[in-house]
Amino acid sequence: MIAPTSINPNKRGLGSSFNTLGISGTPPKNGREIWVMGKGIDLGNLTAMERRAKRKLLTKTMMMLLLEIAKEDENWKWHARFESTLHCQDEQTTADNRAYTDFYCKQRCCLMCLANRKAQIINSYLPIVEDMADPHFVTLTVVSVKKEDLDKRVDEIAEAIRTLIARYKKRHQRDKQIKFYGLWSLESNFNPLWLTYNPHIHLILPSEYAAQTFRSDWIEYWKEKGVKIDEAAQDYRRVKRNRTKDLIEIVKYGSKIFTEPDIAKRMKYKLPRKPSFLYVRALYNILKAMDGHDVFNTFGFTLPKREKPCKMVKKTTNAIDWSYDLAAPDWINEDLGLKLVHYTPSDELEALLQSRVNTDFE
Repeated sequence: MIAPTSINPNKRGLGSSFNTLGISGTPPKNGREIWVMGKGIDLGNLTAMERRAKRKLLTKTMMMLLLEIAKEDENWKWHARFESTLHCQDEQTTADNRAYTDFYCKQRCCLMCLANRKAQIINSYLPIVEDMADPHFVTLTVVSVKKEDLDKRVDEIAEAIRTLIARYKKRHQRDKQIKFYGLWSLESNFNPLWLTYNPHIHLILPSEYAAQTFRSDWIEYWKEKGVKIDEAAQDYRRVKRNRTKDLIEIVKYGSKIFTEPDIAKRMKYKLPRKPSFLYVRALYNILKAMDGHDVFNTFGFTLPKREKPCKMVKKTTNAIDWSYDLAAPDWINEDLGLKLVHYTPSDELEALLQSRVNTDFE
């Protein structure tokens, strides 16, 4: 377990020299004219700005820890990726009451870029899910493994789901089965009690019949391979009335960021929720194991072709530059003595970052 001060040795806040109000809605009038690309983010949307600030704090904190692990591991490929994410959207420019940035790392470990990816996928694929007559959410898994076998198990699971999908496609082409289509994702959880990893597949399928077929064929596939599988753990259910929630569930970068110490026991005995932990080395192992795999996939359909929108370029006035400061934690302009968002982490988040970050368990 890391010491609380090892994440952020600086005291929160920037002292009395910085304005205690965000600039949202009232930017200073002493900026400059610049050309910007894109729509930018509305500074008046305080909720959205605070969410961005929270994601930036979490991402920055995680990357500092992951960089140290990659350095110890002498894994310079991932070290470079973490370095890129560390500085993702560090610099912001505000103009005409909107915020702009020109650097997105687009890495799987970046919560900032993940938020953009979620929005894009939901906009693209929610109509597909909405058109399904009786959509079902499916979870398929195999027994958990130790870290030494994680890479192999991820490869095996990815091969398994692609094999089943290929079989269904051939059956349909031979008029032996209705056409299956859907969305699927590859994910892995970490169990800190047993120090095991559970790679698994989530799918959204158009019918209960498709869900039942995938489940039974998945079980049979692993039996033929001689791999132990818990049939009760292969689960499906109807998609929630709010179909966006289940779509978001499969739009991930391969792993949950926060983990409860024993979520299975809590759910089995209906116990109160326990505080979550961030297991950094386990996250590092999962990211490495998922490398080279598409963690979000579709099959059996193609999206309607859409014209790519032209990137809007316009001239703006009163542009002001901001740089992220983890000690704030906020984007700041030292010359003006201002914070951009004036984000204050919740007590729960502060407690997590200061005392519930584990860099040993894997």
